Amino acid sequence: MGRARKVIETLVAAGFNVTHSDADAVWVRDPFPLMDSLEADIVSSQGTIQPPSCHAVWGHVLCYGFIQFRSTPASLTLLREFAELAEGEGKFSDQISLNERLLSLEMEWTVKEPYGLNFREKDFFCSAEPIFGSAESEDLGRISVAILPHAQVQRLPNDVEEKTDAYVRHPLSQKNAEDIETVLRDQDCWFIERRDRPATERTSDEKLEAHPV
Repeated sequence: MGRARKVIETLVAAGFNVTHSDADAVWVRDPFPLMDSLEADIVSSQGTIQPPSCHAVWGHVLCYGFIQFRSTPASLTLLREFAELAEGEGKFSDQISLNERLLSLEMEWTVKEPYGLNFREKDFFCSAEPIFGSAESEDLGRISVAILPHAQVQRLPNDVEEKTDAYVRHPLSQKNAEDIETVLRDQDCWFIERRDRPATERTSDEKLEAHPV
């Protein structure tokens, strides 16, 4: 993730707001109006319990798989700081490094009407409203974070939230292509056919879908 992080940092420094979205974060509706309505240096989706150090203190975590860094001094400084943290400690998870850097800032969070979802026998707290956090430090000044409602960027399938509430669906899976495809198909989030199927076995619509003009 180091190269991707550097690209994000370069674009933010050039004045662009940058949205990072994992390939398996499936957009079912346009999420930009949702994000644009929030005032924050960073707008993030919600994770489950990783890293445990942050979950233990906050009861929730940021998910790096769908996140927007605004072109603000605080956002840019934070990008550079947690990049140094990841490289200096040999960590390969941007999600861990980002959350732990925010934890070190003693972020204060506002969670309205929280409800719990369970993952690996641990609860994490969600809200129907965005979760807002802020902190101040000598290096960053004031930094603000908005975490989108889990129902709107769904990470963990559950019986509490409606699928129709989602703007992005990002179901948990193992980090390999086969399992990701299986999970996305099971969650009705797979909209393309495999490209390794012989072209003679595809319909004209499938060919167009695989190689759009």
